Parts: sequence; structure tokens; C-alpha cells
Amino acid sequence: MTIILTKTDYILWRECKKNVWLKINRPEVYGKVELSEFEKQIIETGNDVEEVARKLFPKGFLVEGRDADAQKTTADLIAQKREVIFQPIFVRDGFLAAVDILELNSDGTYNIYEVKSTTDVDKKTHYHDLAFQVTLLEKFGIEIKKASVIHLNSEYVRQGEINIHQLFVIEDVTENVKELAFTV
Repeated sequence: MTIILTKTDYILWRECKKNVWLKINRPEVYGKVELSEFEKQIIETGNDVEEVARKLFPKGFLVEGRDADAQKTTADLIAQKREVIFQPIFVRDGFLAAVDILELNSDGTYNIYEVKSTTDVDKKTHYHDLAFQVTLLEKFGIEIKKASVIHLNSEYVRQGEINIHQLFVIEDVTENVKELAFTV
């Protein structure tokens, strides 16, 4: 059995190494605890925010699933030089990452965006989340020019239709992420 570690596992490991050990080695124990309604709502809100944030990139293509077909679709889209890809899947050396948004630059490099339903950047987790992804993508020969967190703008007040460009803040955290990228 091949063990695949995801970026979620990595973030969980940073918080509590025993939780990840249980998740991998004793899934029957780890899985006994059901998510609370509050935790389920947080996940659902995060998914909703990510879906809305995709509107910032109208030319994006969504990769469905996490299986071998999704990996092939991702590889094909990269080869075709697709401008924006939502949820591309990368698996190598026992690690898996689903990138929220991957954007191709005209010079062949990429920008990577992590979408969060928070109103600011959590340096403790968001930097490491992106560093895991950058490290894995570079194993594929994908050069990351810019790493950013897209989060909700706490100053935004809706008046009429939602202004998607005011609803979100795109915060460049490239330098912080690159400092961590090879330590993950």
C-alpha cells in the first residue's frame, strides 16, 4: 500500500503529529470522530468562497476529482499551456496537492493562488500550505513566479451587485513562501 500525504496532512502534522499518525496508521480510530455541524459549515463556506473567487479568473478550467484521470487532465492542460487551471492535481513521491488556482504567465512561469475564507493571512498555516504546493510543483518542473493568498476583504461593504474585485484581497506572499518552500 502506497501512502499519499496531502497538503492537508502536512498542515495537520504541523499542528499535531499524532493526528496524522492516527489518520494514516489507524484510520478506523481517526475516522470515528465525526465532524461537528460547525466544522462542516466551515468547510462548506470555504468551498463556496473558493467557487466565487474563481470568477476573478474567467478563463479558468476546473479539474474534477483527485484520481488518475484528474492527474492526466492536469498534465494535459499544463502541456496545452492553459492560462488558468482550477484545482489541478499533482502527485509525486508520495505527496499530493490540489492547487486552488494556477495561472500561466507569458514567460512560462506560473502564479499560484490559495483561496481562504478568512479576512487575513494566517502566517502559521497559509504560508506553509503554499510552500508545500510550491515544493511539489517544482518537482514537476513548474516554476512559480508568484505565490498569493486570496482572502475576503474585511473592509468591503456590498452595495447592490457584488463587486468581485472589491470582495477579495490578493496578497502576495511569495518571499515568505519561498523561504519555507524547501524546508517542508
